[in-house]
Amino acid sequence: AALSGVPGETLGALAVPLSLPFWMATGLLALRIAQVSAPVRDRILVVAGYVLILSLGLLVVGTGLSYELTGALSGLLVVGFGAWRGRSQRAAAPLAASVPPLDPAIRPLPPRAVAASGTTSEPSTRAALAPLIVLLAGLILFRMPGPVADWAATAAALELTGPGARFAPIGHPGSWMLIAAGVGLAVLPEARRGMRQQARDILANWSSAAAVVAGFLVFASLMSAAGMTAHLAGALTRWLGAGYVWLIAPIGALGGFLTGSNTGSNAMLMPIQLAGAAWAGVPADWAAAAQNAAGSNATLASPGRLVLATRLTGCAGAERRLLFALAPVIAFGTAGTAVVLVLCGRTS
Repeated sequence: AALSGVPGETLGALAVPLSLPFWMATGLLALRIAQVSAPVRDRILVVAGYVLILSLGLLVVGTGLSYELTGALSGLLVVGFGAWRGRSQRAAAPLAASVPPLDPAIRPLPPRAVAASGTTSEPSTRAALAPLIVLLAGLILFRMPGPVADWAATAAALELTGPGARFAPIGHPGSWMLIAAGVGLAVLPEARRGMRQQARDILANWSSAAAVVAGFLVFASLMSAAGMTAHLAGALTRWLGAGYVWLIAPIGALGGFLTGSNTGSNAMLMPIQLAGAAWAGVPADWAAAAQNAAGSNATLASPGRLVLATRLTGCAGAERRLLFALAPVIAFGTAGTAVVLVLCGRTS
């Protein structure tokens, strides 16, 4: 929102139709990995139902709410629907699981590895949900529009670089994520095991990610000040004309894949995308939303996230196979985002 000048609420609302292809592809891949052998038509209908509920939740629940609170509540709505659906169908015959696994390397930790890690005991449902409850309570209390949120937006605020840059820790969602993590450490004894090593890994990952994002921000500012952004956008649009609209989503997805950070992708590419969209006659809000949505969704397959996923699940070395599994999702989702942008962005 800061880079494009488009309100965050608008970007969030436009992200819903632009992300529908990604959500459908991701849901179908999840069913395949889970070895659900229902007919293809039934799987598509099931995933479409969940995507519809998520979309309605984001659009309806998000009216007047902050977008991070909207996402959390909409996610709970989907989970609640899934729990209700599963309970109501418990008496029915479950779907057979006869489809072969997607890949032998992509599987949970073996029992011996779980036992060796000391995480054999399962926490109670109440303890497992405690961090989420604390996070939602903090977001609802301090991010829900009203006098409390107004107070939190100014209380203990820090001036970072000037009057236009303020950090209010009480009302910031990141603060409540840290508080929720602390609650998890307090109520889940298993979470404290190996905490020192995890803390070092987290600090190392954060340091490298912060340096990369800062570098992209500086790089984008230099490109804009030197006129490179306008020159590149003008060259692309003179070559492609109005057809540049088809490149907005792929360029955003490529940035998300390469950087592994949607913030880094936006910092590097948003000025170019907006300048190119202006040349191609695409509204700035739709262009910014497509860059943001495509870049965010494509980080799913970024190398850094693949390494993290395989490391956390005990599947080290399976990054290549995981990438091949995710590549169709990214390709289909990016193409779908481009189609939605062409159909909706030009008519708005």
